[in-house]
Amino acid sequence: MEKIFNRKENKFLRKKLRQEMPKGEILLWQRLNNKKMGYKFRRQYSIGSYVVDFYCPQFKLVIE
Repeated sequence: MEKIFNRKENKFLRKKLRQEMPKGEILLWQRLNNKKMGYKFRRQYSIGSYVVDFYCPQFKLVIE
């Protein structure tokens, strides 16, 4: 079965996107980080060939 989440091929792109986040994304991440909203979020998470800004695995919720 093919892996579609956080593929190794996208690792450097995800890292670059995390390092160059716009101010709006930084502010949102400060609210979502460390379960401050009560749910775990991941940032710059790859799904298939896409890299989404934020992902909540519990609800399969993407914030772009």
